[in-house]
Amino acid sequence: MAGRNLKASIVDLELFVEVRRLYSCHSETRCSVMSAGDRVWRLRDAAVRLVRERGRWETIGGVRLVVADWQGMRIVYRTPFQRIRHIPDPRSYSNALAFAPAEPDLAYVLEIWTYPNMLTQVWTQVLQTQWSDCDTEQRVVSFKEGGWEWPLIKLWVSLN
Repeated sequence: MAGRNLKASIVDLELFVEVRRLYSCHSETRCSVMSAGDRVWRLRDAAVRLVRERGRWETIGGVRLVVADWQGMRIVYRTPFQRIRHIPDPRSYSNALAFAPAEPDLAYVLEIWTYPNMLTQVWTQVLQTQWSDCDTEQRVVSFKEGGWEWPLIKLWVSLN
């Protein structure tokens, strides 16, 4: 199998297209891997599209958010209209510090959580991104690469 051409070893044409989009190929011999940062924003685009089509309103921690469960993932989306408003007791310095964010959130926040396995039964956050209107400012808060990306990459490829 080592001598086989990459194209011949990939049976699924869609998978081949996805792999080609993940790599920036200038010729058959010169390819470079797409950076994790570029991939994050493509994952975000696909997840936002999914939330808009399949999302439902849920109240989490006193805030109404749009949530979509899809392919073992929970996608949580917050817009500027669903801001978290904490009003700590001003008499308590520790309360004020506890509720003071290190950096203020940007206008839009997207979180993706996965349910890794049935043994631990614990949701794990694999992506959190924030961005402002018109993407003038973007922030990747956390990103854990893994197999959870493939369904969203397939969706992104089908949309573009």
